[in-house]
Amino acid sequence: MRTRIIAILALLVTALGTHADDVVTVVTQNGQKSYDMNKLARIELGEDDLVVVGSDEKGTTYAFDKVQKILISLNTTALNDATADSKPTLTLTVSTDGAEMSFNGWDSNIAAPLYVYDAGGRSVLHREAWRGETVSISALAKGVYVVKAGEHTAKFRK
Repeated sequence: MRTRIIAILALLVTALGTHADDVVTVVTQNGQKSYDMNKLARIELGEDDLVVVGSDEKGTTYAFDKVQKILISLNTTALNDATADSKPTLTLTVSTDGAEMSFNGWDSNIAAPLYVYDAGGRSVLHREAWRGETVSISALAKGVYVVKAGEHTAKFRK
């Protein structure tokens, strides 16, 4: 049952609000592979592995002990005015031990509130004037979380 709920949540991550530039990258000990979110059917999370399933229903299986990190690159809008030529991309990275998370691509001149919510929608972490620094998430239990930094939102699994 838990696996099905996680698979449904993963499907929502890939199905909602994807743009042409949105990419999920799985980094393993042997290299990395990127997947266009528009071409993903779902991501299935099992007890010992994850399966990335494309819209063609073909899947690639990764053992958790071989996965170093999973990167989600989203084509988002900036907090400040953006020109037609500039489309900032943020990458949420969660360390392999689940102790820290960081956004690569955040402008450190911009202070914004940062919130982390658990799967039940409860705020479990908050920084009022966050400027892009690495945040410790070691106190959080394993699970699915949503992080909101200013106007940017992403989901991750610890």
